[in-house]
Amino acid sequence: MEISSKKQPIEEIYDKREQHFQRRNSRLLIQDSNISKASQPIIGYAEEELLSLSDACQPLINIVDDILKYVKIALDNTSTEPSNKLTKDEAASIHIYTMEWEDGHKSLYTILNYTLRIGDRDGLKPWYKYLKLFLTALVKLPCAPPQTVWRGVRRNITEEFPPGAQITWWSFSSCTTSLNVLENDLYLGNVGERTLFSIELINGRTIKDYSYFDTEDEILMLPGTYMEVQSQFTPAPDLHIIHLKQMVPKDILLETPFEGACLYPKPKRHWYLKKRVVFSVIIALILIIIGSVLGSRTWNHSLALLFSNNTKTINNYSLTDILHTLKFGQNYSSIITGTTNGTIYGTNIYAEGSDYGTAAVHAGILRNGETKNITIIVLPGRTLYTASTQNGISSYSYGSWSRSYSFENITFDSNVTPLNFADYNGNIGDSLYLSVTGAMNGRLYGTNIYTDDSDLATAAVHAGVLHVDETKNITIKILSGRSSYAASVQNDISSLSYGLWKRSYSFENIILPTNITPVDLADYNGKIGDIICYLLRGTVDGYIYDTNIYTDDSNLATTAVHAGILHVDETKSITTKILPGQSSYEASIHNNVTSYSYGSWRRSYTFI
Repeated sequence: MEISSKKQPIEEIYDKREQHFQRRNSRLLIQDSNISKASQPIIGYAEEELLSLSDACQPLINIVDDILKYVKIALDNTSTEPSNKLTKDEAASIHIYTMEWEDGHKSLYTILNYTLRIGDRDGLKPWYKYLKLFLTALVKLPCAPPQTVWRGVRRNITEEFPPGAQITWWSFSSCTTSLNVLENDLYLGNVGERTLFSIELINGRTIKDYSYFDTEDEILMLPGTYMEVQSQFTPAPDLHIIHLKQMVPKDILLETPFEGACLYPKPKRHWYLKKRVVFSVIIALILIIIGSVLGSRTWNHSLALLFSNNTKTINNYSLTDILHTLKFGQNYSSIITGTTNGTIYGTNIYAEGSDYGTAAVHAGILRNGETKNITIIVLPGRTLYTASTQNGISSYSYGSWSRSYSFENITFDSNVTPLNFADYNGNIGDSLYLSVTGAMNGRLYGTNIYTDDSDLATAAVHAGVLHVDETKNITIKILSGRSSYAASVQNDISSLSYGLWKRSYSFENIILPTNITPVDLADYNGKIGDIICYLLRGTVDGYIYDTNIYTDDSNLATTAVHAGILHVDETKSITTKILPGQSSYEASIHNNVTSYSYGSWRRSYTFI
């Protein structure tokens, strides 16, 4: 970012280093735990006209001390040609958000976030003009890659975040990608009660190029960030870590600042699907833009779950974003207008990203120009989408695609073949009878037993179950994970090797080792008291919880070393016993392996 010379008097120039520390302390550390008092969505501001920063801040003159002085500083410090096609006023709206006020006055971000957090939506109205400008700038920035970010608080607040709880953070939240930053004494330090939030974030914005402190890789979370508490553990007596995972909410929590804006990242296509494009360059580019493939979702043919109806028309991109968050078999209702102008792939079952209004006309659900509430059913991907002409609309054919959709009351084949089983939500030992067409372009790991994210059609050819382009019904069996997967070349298909993986699959009539060692016992389907023998190779790479009695998701090979049953890299048969869950699990260090403490857990195991 180009920064012009500061024009304010010298006495008004910050001690940048001192203010940097103060700002980071204020923004990376949570000052109060009342982060979810609000319950109403943040809406209404988008109707405001997009103004200059000076005009947008006029309603804040009696709310934020000396606001117009800081507006001038922000504009002076902002490039005339900001990156990402932001206007100067848009970029300056981010800049002023990051600034600290002098003489102990509360900064703009402090007052704004307090207002967002307490849930006084009437009190938020004076901020609407600034929010329109600020959020317009933020959503024009590309989403940072999905990653783990960190925030902290100097006390133990684990009781407020029980595992499984779903929470919403209503204010803008600053995070860091570096845990070392929070461990610095200027922030949390290494002593005293403190809680770290480890957040799996999918739509953060990197604001470094527009910040007053442009040396920090600060990630900004948008208001209305919806998350689920995955777990919590205590690696040290006074240090608590809470693991949060961001999810896309089914309801609107934050209104988009302008039509067509996207709060969440556009999904991308798998690398191996890019080689299968058979259309013109223009059509291929459209697919890449609107395709929504972040990996298969849960394999679930139950159509029982119906989400709340959407009451306003959603554009094609936004509807794809919403549908991509749902599990297979789930429904979503939206107001859709029939059109003949969109591009669609398939017949009655359409590749995700196909225009919904055009698909509805093609399927006979709507007439051209007709608008009504339509229920869309989310389905797994198919290995082939067939072209057809129905109701005056021609669809295209297409090869493998990872997700599909259809409409309520449309007859379709319920036995839809997934690309892999990465998100299959059944049990170890399940057998699935599916129609598969052999392929050779997918990536796979293992030999005869494959990681659950290995391409099914390619694995079938590699295992000798199918020939390339041959289609027939085959039986797949879901297996436990393995400690390693061997590479090989079979039937002109090369597979890759891999280490520990959580789950596997294979095919009927394929000879398998009689003793398949799982990574852990989290998916074991037996009962308490069962005794099981495994061939294990000792390792120190896994996560484990407790001492002698371990949580069932503790890594078997690592617990065996921790318990003294195995040495590292030693291989021998060991015997485990399934035990009930414990109310708590204690950390310890044995045989140079560290286990973690944990709270209540459903099931345990030990060695005998």
